Amino acid sequence: MKAEIFGKLFTCDKYKPIPIRKIKDKSLRELYKIFKTLLPDHPDEDNTVVYFLHREEEATVDLIWTCTHFECTSPEEISGIVYFLLDLQWHMGPMAEIHLDLLDGFWEKLIITVYNAPFKFPKRFKDVKNLLVDYGEESVCGETP
Repeated sequence: MKAEIFGKLFTCDKYKPIPIRKIKDKSLRELYKIFKTLLPDHPDEDNTVVYFLHREEEATVDLIWTCTHFECTSPEEISGIVYFLLDLQWHMGPMAEIHLDLLDGFWEKLIITVYNAPFKFPKRFKDVKNLLVDYGEESVCGETP
């Protein structure tokens, strides 16, 4: 199955898109503060959404960091993106693979992928609530989030 995010397809069994304002995990909240400081034009707690993708066969969680109103694409701002990617790598650890998958200044979209994120996916998908302040219904790949 595939999760479609801004027209890009990501392989998974299940996924959960969560606006950053609903996430209570301290490390992700800290990363958002860094993101907002380095790249202030115009990420906010609603248009910055983190997708948790689960692949059961590999027992891994991938994290997709997205922003739907992202205008930081000038040469000066690219250094902020690089710094954020390096900080993300430090927070996620040596086993995580960090990729800048989409930087689109015209459509104002950003996708950063963290493969093998250091999150343990609960046996029951609905138990992902321990990462959240508030949460909705479970999403399955192929459904519109």
